[in-house]
Amino acid sequence: MGPTGRVWALDISRDLVDWINRRAKTLGLGQLTAQRSTPRRLPRPAGSANYVLVANLLHGILDGDSPMLREIARLLRPGGQFINVDWVRRRTEGGPPPSIRLSPTAARRAVVPFGFAHRET
Repeated sequence: MGPTGRVWALDISRDLVDWINRRAKTLGLGQLTAQRSTPRRLPRPAGSANYVLVANLLHGILDGDSPMLREIARLLRPGGQFINVDWVRRRTEGGPPPSIRLSPTAARRAVVPFGFAHRET
């Protein structure tokens, strides 16, 4: 990220958003701002993101018409990248039960209808 880049951390938890903003201020991270959102509306303009990172969440947002995936697609600029980091589908010390975790194949299938393509990294 260059000197004019911005990072927006979006979450439904007011406490987490407040903590992130306090921590960013303490650490002098002026390019980082946390903001509350809902699964149905991410409060950023259309086409405003080069990257959208979703961590440990995809298994929980695949409901009905998956409004959050529609919102992620709306936020991305042409050529932008959606990055999903999620739980592996086996028992671990923390995290959701393995039965609701997505395999890599299931995750890819879930996002294709929203215009996303898989790229191995």
